Amino acid sequence: MLSQLRASRTYAAVTRESDAQRARRRGRRTKFLRALRRTLAVAVGALVLGTLTALADTAPASHTCGYFFRKGNDIIVTKSGPVSCARATSVVRAFWSGVGVTMHGTSDATGYFTIRALQGWRCYQAAGAGECIKHTATASYRVKGKA
Repeated sequence: MLSQLRASRTYAAVTRESDAQRARRRGRRTKFLRALRRTLAVAVGALVLGTLTALADTAPASHTCGYFFRKGNDIIVTKSGPVSCARATSVVRAFWSGVGVTMHGTSDATGYFTIRALQGWRCYQAAGAGECIKHTATASYRVKGKA
């Protein structure tokens, strides 16, 4: 009887020991799986964000709309984004007319211009070129022979 009791205690001790080992292993496996899931989530997030950033950074193709003459200059108009050539040309013409154009800032390099008749458009200019922007629509110009 005593030998049976010892045998059952030994078996119970071995069983408990193996249960503890299993629990420890399960805990390690759970931690590993959690870490793996987090790593995969971060990798997928970075991949998606990188793809969206690359798509956002690609500028829409510009299209030459035409030209007009103003103040002795040949002004070539281009557009990109959701704007028509007629609208792009009218925005650039209004900017070049100077009527209702207000400068915001201290210089061409640090400031921008608004056109009273065309709400929401901001125009920027540099030597021989410039652009007017409203959201994602862009009406650009360059002066022939100057840029």
